[in-house]
Amino acid sequence: MLISIFKCLTTPALALEGIAVINLFDPDHLLLLAITGAALATCALRIGCLLLAEKLPRTGAFKTFLEALPGTILISIVMPGIVAAGIWGWIAALLTALLARKIGNTFVAMLAGVAVVALNRFLSV
Repeated sequence: MLISIFKCLTTPALALEGIAVINLFDPDHLLLLAITGAALATCALRIGCLLLAEKLPRTGAFKTFLEALPGTILISIVMPGIVAAGIWGWIAALLTALLARKIGNTFVAMLAGVAVVALNRFLSV
């Protein structure tokens, strides 16, 4: 019995009494299953974090930690690119930080940093 069920699941063209059986191990179905699983896991994680955030303290050292967290995450994302770009990456990062501090417009500061790296890549080709 178990062997016949497994055979039905793994044989794409097999039909039982006129009903087509889907091959669950087909790469297209596995891809769809992986995408669906990732989407469900992402939604569950976001909902879980929102529910957990209501329970966290909003004062003291934990508040300070949470306020510093976005900056540390940004640094951990940007730093490998800065290091990989070499001296021009450091120049672009410094320019971006100085402009963001001076003019207060992060978008314009980021555009200036990207322009420095793009100009370096254009000139070094």
